Amino acid sequence: FAWLGFYTAWLVPPAILGVLIFLIGIITMTTDGPVKEVCSTNMTMCPLCPGSTCKAWQISSACDLYKATHLFDNPGTVFFAIFMALWATLFLEFWKRKTAVLAHRWNVMDYEEAEEPIRAKFAIRATEYSPNPVTQVVEPFLKPSARYPRYFTGFSILVIMVSMIAISIVGVMVYRTIVQKAFGDADPMGKQVASISASILQVVVIIILSKVYAKLALTLTEWENHRTESEFEDHLTLKMFLFEFSNYYSSIFYIAFFKGRWLGHPPNWSINVFGFHPEHCGPAGCMMELAQQLAVIMIGKQMINNVLEWLLPLLKKWWAERQARKHRQAQANQSEEQEGLVDGAEMRSNNGNGSAIDRNRETPQWELDYTLEEDEGLFGEYLEMALQFGFITIFVAAFPLAPLFALLNNWIEIRLDANNYVTAMRRPVPEIAQDIGIWFTILDIIVKVAIICSAFIIAFTSSFVERVYYQYNYNFDLDGFEKFINSEALPNLTNFTYTCWYKGMHDNEGHPTLVYWHLVALRVVFVLVFEHVAFMIATTMDLLVPDVPRSLMQKIKAEQYQAQRELDRLEALRRSKDESEDDVQSGEEPL
Repeated sequence: FAWLGFYTAWLVPPAILGVLIFLIGIITMTTDGPVKEVCSTNMTMCPLCPGSTCKAWQISSACDLYKATHLFDNPGTVFFAIFMALWATLFLEFWKRKTAVLAHRWNVMDYEEAEEPIRAKFAIRATEYSPNPVTQVVEPFLKPSARYPRYFTGFSILVIMVSMIAISIVGVMVYRTIVQKAFGDADPMGKQVASISASILQVVVIIILSKVYAKLALTLTEWENHRTESEFEDHLTLKMFLFEFSNYYSSIFYIAFFKGRWLGHPPNWSINVFGFHPEHCGPAGCMMELAQQLAVIMIGKQMINNVLEWLLPLLKKWWAERQARKHRQAQANQSEEQEGLVDGAEMRSNNGNGSAIDRNRETPQWELDYTLEEDEGLFGEYLEMALQFGFITIFVAAFPLAPLFALLNNWIEIRLDANNYVTAMRRPVPEIAQDIGIWFTILDIIVKVAIICSAFIIAFTSSFVERVYYQYNYNFDLDGFEKFINSEALPNLTNFTYTCWYKGMHDNEGHPTLVYWHLVALRVVFVLVFEHVAFMIATTMDLLVPDVPRSLMQKIKAEQYQAQRELDRLEALRRSKDESEDDVQSGEEPL
């Protein structure tokens, strides 16, 4: 909870900046050069798929879609992606400082290395004993030859579950294609309905698979029989996060980096993947669909989790109280029969036998508390926040409002958790922890993945590189930009009776132009420069910001000095006492 409060407070600056970036997109939406060109140009675009099912369409029919895409694909999002990479790095650095302060305040700075006890289940299941290499105390022991096959089994099941995620993504793709075919391939409204409904279906599949694997991962980790609670939590966390990362992010990675990359173009329309024509992005590209997918999965997941966190404890509490009342009623009726008070008379104390039976007695508070739901620990809370951290860092270039929705969710989350712990759950058993454990390593990996993914999204999914290239080589106001990024297909290439345009930079024979290869090189250079600069800044901040605050370091040194002085004083007293005893034994008077 210390980490959740710290993280929520740090979400305020990116949430404010994300809203400003979104407002800038709204303000510049109607004045953007490419958007104005799309809305005012009568360019006939080629069919988006081979065969007679797809028809030619006018680019002006996608005017509203281009305007909506500009909200998430504008120069401000590039700046925001850079800001978020630096924000995430600083957040982790200052959390390390906060961890040091809390660990010192709670006196747990060296807890895990020196004091953590053995898990009771490990001690029960272990069949061998061996001396502890540190304390030399004989303890339960599990050989590596018995431990590693269990790890391999857990990893194999993880691979199988990730394969099921891939199958679910293919199923959602098929569903999206069927819905789009029902509306018509050239219908922009059908494209949006298919995309949004497929995203909602993906959320449902994600939640179902998540629930199944959660129980499976817990069973596997128990079977692996880890020595300490920290080791158990770390292995369970790693299993769950790897699966949940694949579960929640796979469809988003597909849209961001793979969808629409292998489409045919005149004269080669019939590119197939395993016999199927690849999915294509909308008229304005994949950026809008990526933002939709991210928003539906992130916000939908948060809303469903919050409703479940609010509703399930209430239902479980109601059911437990109902069962407890029935149990008490049955006990009271049984006692009445034993005492001969079947006539319905009020139960009173029987002084002769010393038994006290009173139907209307007040139930003790401890008995009422026992009917509450048992605390399930903080693993689910950590996992939810780690996934959210990935949403607001890895894909923030496509959805600047992600930090705002994360902030709103965390405010609600904190209040829901507080209410559940006070009214709907038993008092949790306190557990000592030195830090947030493996979760910090996971967050650090997410930050590094976020820097790389942001660079690729800006370079290959958004139109940032094309815009900058066109501004500095052709027209700074981006006049004629749409004809620059589209190619003209003459009738001799398409076998159509008309001339149409299609996405890509190709010559009259359908071959990539020199400008196309220039842009490919610029994209690669942008990725390399972006990630190198971001990693260099992150490394510099890691070196400049100390993990332990100077004031705390001075306090620790002062405490160590006082402790050493006290040890020296006690040692001097012991020596003085020993010398006095030696003098008494030798018959001399002590000085």
